[in-house]
Amino acid sequence: MDRIGAPKAVIVGHSMGGITGMKVALRAPERVEKLIVEDMSCRKIPPAILEMVVLYVSLGQAALEQVPADVDEETARQIIFDSVLRGLPQELKILAKPENANFRIQLKRSPEGRWTFKSNIGLLINALKNSKELMTEPTGLYEGPACFIYGKLSPFLVGLDEQNIRRYFPNAKMVGIDNATHSVHSDCPQEFTDTLLNFLQA
Repeated sequence: MDRIGAPKAVIVGHSMGGITGMKVALRAPERVEKLIVEDMSCRKIPPAILEMVVLYVSLGQAALEQVPADVDEETARQIIFDSVLRGLPQELKILAKPENANFRIQLKRSPEGRWTFKSNIGLLINALKNSKELMTEPTGLYEGPACFIYGKLSPFLVGLDEQNIRRYFPNAKMVGIDNATHSVHSDCPQEFTDTLLNFLQA
């Protein structure tokens, strides 16, 4: 923001991006015009949830290595999704929605011509495995407009943490989306977009 000369900004963050957004708002509230957090609470993430995310991401990394270089992007995404789904325990399979495989799995070509994730998966796994050092309890107060959009089927259970969220974000608006898991924007894109735009335009 300093580099581009932006005195204030609207910040929208999903999952770990939501954690980043909350930290910015709490540390420099004068720089945040509005905050939108998608399916993330401000409490420290329970170890069981972190282990689940590490498993999911690790399965995706292993699946990526099996994708042939000569397939198109949609086929590559489907290969990865199917492999991850096979590796998940039964209780986690309900969180995966096959119709959203193309939306959730973002790929690009490496210089060598193979498919790779757009995100830095290695860095993500390292962050998750070292969460005690990288994810701390929040401090500070953000009294500006905030909206917490969460999936009612998400294992992060953001809706149950409303009281704690309001300790740090007293003007938070809580919006639970039916039939959505952790990735509300891909599970229910119309509902997510409508909620986001209504909040921004209010």
